[in-house]
Amino acid sequence: MIEVDDIRILSNDWPYGIDPNIVHLVVWVKFELEEDPDTGDLTLEARKQINHFVNTTFRNTENPDHVSKRKHAMNTRS
Repeated sequence: MIEVDDIRILSNDWPYGIDPNIVHLVVWVKFELEEDPDTGDLTLEARKQINHFVNTTFRNTENPDHVSKRKHAMNTRS
């Protein structure tokens, strides 16, 4: 079971020169997201879990397309 303390949502300190009207957040988690061992891509179940989290945490019904997400590949994570 995932606990509230297992997830942190932070403002990105280095927003890479994006438009100042865009809010760039980073979600850090203390648990592994299930990946396909052959490809390193997220499994379908992990993608569903992420989509559910993003939809319930960030999306609103007025502008649902104003949210995007990206998971860094294992070799680019800090």
